[in-house]
Amino acid sequence: MAQKYETPIHEAAEQLLAEIAATSGKLEEKVALANAALLEVEGHWGRELALLRERLGKLAAALKDLEKEHKEVFWPGAGFGSWSIKLPGGGKLLYSQAEHVVKGRQVLRLAQLYGFEEVLRRTVAVDWEVLADKQEWPDEALAVLGAHRKTEELFDYEIVGAASSRPGRVEPAPTEKESVGRESAAHPAVKGGK
Repeated sequence: MAQKYETPIHEAAEQLLAEIAATSGKLEEKVALANAALLEVEGHWGRELALLRERLGKLAAALKDLEKEHKEVFWPGAGFGSWSIKLPGGGKLLYSQAEHVVKGRQVLRLAQLYGFEEVLRRTVAVDWEVLADKQEWPDEALAVLGAHRKTEELFDYEIVGAASSRPGRVEPAPTEKESVGRESAAHPAVKGGK
């Protein structure tokens, strides 16, 4: 028996929802396959890659330690600034020396206490939640600030009973109680479209 729709618009919406559900299902399948393949690749190569990363870290640390231990050989007389030595094999050793301020735990409190305003950065921002309160900030008060309220409409959809109503996002199917609540909140023109 053919499905009866309230209007052709309802039928078009139902067809789009069906295509969305089918495409979402295909996407979920492909995501699951891709995740399984990634786990397989990680299982195969993960240990070897981890060992290579660990070795690379140790080698880099050993080179830095060598430079530090023999600073006078590599960097005689080097002071503030940046320096480099090109090695015959094609690599470079790099050295730099600069001052920086060590951040103390009490700097903010003490700067405020002693009035060192020049070292403080003040950020001013609008509290939009306060302005959203119609009781405290009616439309006339917003207009003084150059702001206004705007009504926005949200159009969305839900695929009932599907594993996921949005690609890449898994949501449980609504409970009977949730379904009843949504139905009662629906616009009268859309109720009973099937």
